[in-house]
Amino acid sequence: MSNISYFTEEGLQRLKDEVRQLETVERPKISAQIAEAR
Repeated sequence: MSNISYFTEEGLQRLKDEVRQLETVERPKISAQIAEAR
C-alpha cells in the first residue's frame, strides 16, 4: 500500500519554504547551541 500525498501549488511552496527556513536558519542556530554546550 503506497502513501501518496497530493499538494496544491501553494501547499507545496509553503512546505518548501519551511524546509528552507529549517535548513538555513534553525539548523545552524541549534548547531551553535550544541557546540556551546560541549
